[in-house]
Formats: sequence, structure tokens, C-alpha cells
Amino acid sequence: MFSVRKVSSPSLMKSLEYKLSKVEFHKLYMKIMKKILLSSATIGLLAIPLVGLAAAAANNAPNLDVMVVLQSVINWLFAILLVIAALCIIIAAYFFVTAAGNPEQTAKARTFVLYAIVGLIVAFLAKGIVALVGTIVT
Repeated sequence: MFSVRKVSSPSLMKSLEYKLSKVEFHKLYMKIMKKILLSSATIGLLAIPLVGLAAAAANNAPNLDVMVVLQSVINWLFAILLVIAALCIIIAAYFFVTAAGNPEQTAKARTFVLYAIVGLIVAFLAKGIVALVGTIVT
């Protein structure tokens, strides 16, 4: 696991290995705890609107139409995908500007633009499919 020089005293060798493994254990523990904390915070922040919606729904449970809910979800996803696509294009522009003739950077920028275009296509197809299904159903 670790490369340790040969030491004449076996007890010193075990002590050194114990200290190294304890440090590594602490680093690993902190890394895992950071992931758990970040995941918990993310889930908690995402759950806050659900609590408010649940309280509102408990007071007066509306009669929701499936197409209205689906349209609302698609509108939110469409807005999020547009923001992500815009960020990808901005990142791609940064990579193009800072590439200075480096083919790896240029290729990276092109993939960002490609991902942005694919994201936009998916967003527009989602809105179009929901509109088509809404037209067929009604």
C-alpha cells in the first residue's frame, strides 16, 4: 500500500505504517463525508419546494389535468435546457478563445458546441411532442 524504507526496529516500522494508514483513513473519511454532505444538501434543497407544494395540495386538492401538468414540467425542463445550452456555448467560446492553435482545446470546444446543439434539439423536440400529443388527445 505504501512504500516505506526498511527500518531495523519492527515496532518502529509498525508504528510508521499505522500512522500512514491512519492519515489515509482520515483523508478517505473526509472525502466520503464531503460527498454525503453535498448529496444531503442537494436533496434537501430540492425537497424544499415539494414541502410547500404538499402543504398547498393538502388544503385544496385541485383537479389537475394530466396534459396541464405535463406541459408545466416540459416548460420547466425547456427553460433549464436552454440555460444549460447557453452555458455550454459560453464555455465553448472560452475554449475557442484560449485554444491558441491547440487542437485538443479546439476539439473540446467543438464537442461543447455539439452538446449544446443536441440539448437544444432535445428541448425543442420535447416541446413539440407534448404539443402534438396535446393536439391529438383533445
